[in-house]
Amino acid sequence: MSRAEPTPPKNEPKQPGPNLWLVIATVAGCALLLTILFGGHGLMRWLQYDQDKKALRAELEKIEEQNAQTRREIDSLMHNRKYIESLARRDLGMVKADEIIYQFPNSEKPSSATQVRPDGQ
Repeated sequence: MSRAEPTPPKNEPKQPGPNLWLVIATVAGCALLLTILFGGHGLMRWLQYDQDKKALRAELEKIEEQNAQTRREIDSLMHNRKYIESLARRDLGMVKADEIIYQFPNSEKPSSATQVRPDGQ
């Protein structure tokens, strides 16, 4: 009977254990999460864009209201003679030919230096 010689153990590479895969998955997940939050097009950038968008919308509404007011004024200047007359009177001090202007001096209170004090001094 011949004895079977024991075969030497093969040098098989070690398979990584489940703990190593868990660490790799955790690191990859954290890296992915950080990229989503703080990356070039991440959540933080998106929130900043959203705030900027709201500010620009408010500014746009303000400018549109100013434009509408300017359009109304242009329309009045083109078609409303009474409006033109009121502007000429107010801004340029214009009067009609048959009007008389009365101007009175300002009735300011006397300054404290010219006031008479109650004690006669």
